[in-house]
This record gives sequence, C-alpha cells and structure tokens, in this order.
Amino acid sequence: MCLPIVAGLTIFLLALMSETKGQVPRVIPLVPPDAADKIKHAYAALNQGDPSMARQLALEVYERYSDLLVAWYPAWLVRQVKKPLPDPYALAKELGKVSLGGVQVSLSHLRLSTSVVRLLFDASWELSRFDEITRWGEMLLQAGEKSPEVLRRIEYARVQLAQGWVYRIIAKPPRTNWRPLPLRFRLEDHFVVVPLEEASKLLRFRLQTRSDPKVVGKKVFLLARKEEPIGAWILLLAHPFAYRVEGNRQQPERLAYLLFEEKGKGWVPFYWLAEKAGIMEWELRGNKIYVSPR
Repeated sequence: MCLPIVAGLTIFLLALMSETKGQVPRVIPLVPPDAADKIKHAYAALNQGDPSMARQLALEVYERYSDLLVAWYPAWLVRQVKKPLPDPYALAKELGKVSLGGVQVSLSHLRLSTSVVRLLFDASWELSRFDEITRWGEMLLQAGEKSPEVLRRIEYARVQLAQGWVYRIIAKPPRTNWRPLPLRFRLEDHFVVVPLEEASKLLRFRLQTRSDPKVVGKKVFLLARKEEPIGAWILLLAHPFAYRVEGNRQQPERLAYLLFEEKGKGWVPFYWLAEKAGIMEWELRGNKIYVSPR
C-alpha cells in the first residue's frame, strides 16, 4: 500500500480517537479477521510489557496488508449490553451512549482502537530500535500526528542514530525468583484480568469500596499499598483513567483495558495491578501467572 493511503488510514485513526476531529470523511475499513485479531493481540502485548511480541505480530500484519486500523468494543461490554452496538469505526460524536449499571456511559470512552503503524512505533520505542522509531514516526508525522510525545521520541532517535546507535540492547539480569501466583485469571481481548478483591488481598493492597449513584455500578474503589501510609488509587468501573491521590492532588493514568464488573465482581487488568504491587516481571505459564517480585 502506498504511503498516502497509509497516511490516510492513520489520519482517520487520529480522528477516531478524538471528540474534536469531526471533519474526516466516514470510512468503514475492511480488516481481515486474522489481521484484526493479531492487532488486538499486539495491542495487549504492548501494554502488558511484551513489546517484542507486539512488534512481531504487528510486522506480520504490515508485511501482508501494510497499515491497518482496528476499532473494537471490549468483549465484556458486548456481553453486558446484549444488543447490537454502533459501528466502532464511527466518529466519536456519532457513537452515543450505553447504559451500564443504570448510568449512561459514552461509547467513545469504552471503544478500543489502534493501528499497525502506531503499534510498531510504540514497540520500537520500548525496544530502543532507533532506526524503526524514525521510520514509523515519519509515517505518523506525514499523517498529521504531531503530538509532543511523538516529536520527542523521533528527535531522540535521530540523535542516537547520529551517534551510531541503530539498536540498543538493554540486557536484563537473569531472574531466579519466579514463583506461581495463587490467583485465578481470565483472558479478555488478550488481556489478563483478575478479580480485584482477591488480587488485592494477595498483593497486599488495602481495598475500600464506596457507593456513588453517579458512577457506573454505583461503586468507587480505593486502592492503597499496605506499606504506604499515604496515597491511594481511585478506580471506577468502565472508566478510562485511574487516579493517583496524594493529599489534594490527583494524577490521572490511562488504562489500556478498563476495570469492569460481572455478577457483582470487579475484574482489573493484571498488568496495571502488578506494576503498582512492585512486580518487575510476570508471564503466563499454562494456567498460572508466574511473577518475579522486586
């Protein structure tokens, strides 16, 4: 696929993810099912700390189809709504809202979306592949993506290339403290999710649940490490951000996969909880999560 088409797809993706860009023509891309699943898998791998897997999957799609974008609703949302949802490729302002727990929630906040080029750019950054950062970054620039983050990464990669660095291998020390975690899990759109209450007890978090009639499920979760005298995280069901609270300050952090509730039980993405618990690395082995603490 030629570069103008690649740029056009990425421009549409940028509009897809923004409430303000409403002037892009409506396009319904035809994404082969095998490619769509690989893109979703790559998105999950990247956010769960496996950029090598994300890069491999995204490259397989790119080499066969060039750039593609995928937009989808999380599987738990499809199960809960139990009726046809609007086209996930529609512009944000066209999606409307859906009722969850008696509260109206914007579908633009629940939809997931990404593109092959964006995945390759982000994975290359995590892997310190400076030549690939500039390659994919230039495609994003031609598509109109000029966010400070993208510009900063491209400039940094260019400096490293000028100094003779093409690919910097960051060696990880061998870890011998792997242990299985006695915690059940399930896969949702290739994300590992775990029961919030059970995981909190196991990973030494203090968990409080408060009622709020204005939020989805009427629940607000307060999560804090038992070792920390101050500071906590606020988690809301089906909300795209977690909030770090220290004193009067709140710092938002975007979640790659949203906390959701089924049959009265909250499910949280394990990658996020593991990071807050100080777990350096984790992986699935068979039907168990193995962790390597700090």
